Amino acid sequence: AGNTLAQSIGLITSANASIQNPEKVGNGLKTVSMRIRGISEETGEAIPQLDELVKRLTGVELRSDNDTLKSTYDIMVEIAKVWKTELSDMDRATLLDKLFGKQQGAVGASLLNNMADGIKATETAMNSFGSSAREQEAYMESLKAKVNEFKETLKKIWIDNLESGDIEQIVSIG
Repeated sequence: AGNTLAQSIGLITSANASIQNPEKVGNGLKTVSMRIRGISEETGEAIPQLDELVKRLTGVELRSDNDTLKSTYDIMVEIAKVWKTELSDMDRATLLDKLFGKQQGAVGASLLNNMADGIKATETAMNSFGSSAREQEAYMESLKAKVNEFKETLKKIWIDNLESGDIEQIVSIG
């Protein structure tokens, strides 16, 4: 939660790199988001916050201040920085279980192991949004030009017909 569209693309890309099952990845991302926010995905009830555990194992704060949680993307990027190099196998297993649950642990492992791909996908998506905006603007300009050309053609037809007397005949019939 709290992610931009580009960040969501990055999370999905990194998690799906090994899993190759977008539905499972979606469920895993929903699970981690709910757990970070202190809600059990099974019951919808409040669960103890993970702040202290994540901070102790990784040094990562889940909150930017007392009232604001960081985006899931920002949290995962920060955890991924220490994931392979600073955490023991036991710490990684504990973190996966607490953040993703037993059923979604593989999604979490894929996400954290492949976060470099997710960061690249996020950057690509952000750059693509600017590119698509420029393409849309060019399209609209070309469409506007075509509409103006069409209007001028209609005006010419109208003027040519006025001169030929055809309009008088049409009006007299009507």
